[in-house]
Amino acid sequence: MPHFFPTEDVTEKAEREQQMRLQSQVIANMAEGVAIVHADTGHFAYANPRFEQMMGYGTGELNGKHVSIINAPTDQDPMDVAHRVIAELRLHGHWRGEVKNIRADGREIWTRSTISEFVHEDMGKVWVAVHTDITDQRQALHARDEALAQLRRLSLNIQDSIEAERLAVSREVHDQLGAALTGMRMKLESLAARLGPESAALANALQEVARTARHTQLAARDICNHLRPQVLDDMGLVEACRWYARDWSTNVGIPVRSRFVTPKTEPDGRLATDMFRVMQELLTNVARHAAATQVQLSLSGNAEGLTLQVQDNGHGFAPEQVSGGFGLMGVRERVRQHGGEFQLESGAGGTTVRVSMPYVSAP
Repeated sequence: MPHFFPTEDVTEKAEREQQMRLQSQVIANMAEGVAIVHADTGHFAYANPRFEQMMGYGTGELNGKHVSIINAPTDQDPMDVAHRVIAELRLHGHWRGEVKNIRADGREIWTRSTISEFVHEDMGKVWVAVHTDITDQRQALHARDEALAQLRRLSLNIQDSIEAERLAVSREVHDQLGAALTGMRMKLESLAARLGPESAALANALQEVARTARHTQLAARDICNHLRPQVLDDMGLVEACRWYARDWSTNVGIPVRSRFVTPKTEPDGRLATDMFRVMQELLTNVARHAAATQVQLSLSGNAEGLTLQVQDNGHGFAPEQVSGGFGLMGVRERVRQHGGEFQLESGAGGTTVRVSMPYVSAP
């Protein structure tokens, strides 16, 4: 007896073909670029119009070509990249990442890609890659990174210029003003000593001026040390930190328990200067904000670099509340320029800042 209605198999086949046509229409009209690649050969089996447009090819021009035709050169070996992607696909069945491609006209573009592996009933094992053009975003990020790098180079040059100017002014004050005040004081004291009893009032006036010259000389020395401690250049980082910790404790009235371990390798001028300035800034922050009654300070070194730790028993703070403070920003920038590490912990029991800088700065 003849069948006037389609069998169930024929119906299922028609439904499957209709579903496949619908899927093809969806893929063809997607805003993302879609490519299907034979997993065994690496040749394109299909590319939707958006992918062809992204890569600069006409309709069907990519079909049958090897995927290497769109691989742009990078600092990574293409075969290494391909092996990593294939290994990820075999392990997990999918891969996600950013890919640098080259168009038919030679222009390079970046895409964010998701690749999945599955078995197609007609094409066998295939890779389906969905690409989103992120070239504009990458260029914007690159421009931002370049601008930040320029700002950091400018910051470094400014810091170097400031240190050089501080050194020059410090030496000028020490050599010129200090010497002049010393000579003035000695001359006044000599004149006062040569006066007789009948000129006691004049002698006392000269001695008073000499004492003023002496006080001014001490003030000039303090200014020199504030600008650029001579001990830093003459005796090195450890002695400079030891001197500054004692002087700071005397001035602000907060006891400092310090531990200094002389490093086997004396840091170069820039590293020593930056570590010293970091210590200055951290102690300044303690005096201004911590309401501490004690500070523990340590400086040590090993074969790789230097480590500074400043710990106080003040009231602490929420680190995110002061992340934009210029003082800590300056500290972080000095540390970053050397490729070092900055760690900050703060709470009700006080604040601890740990800074590490390598002897060899990061490029």
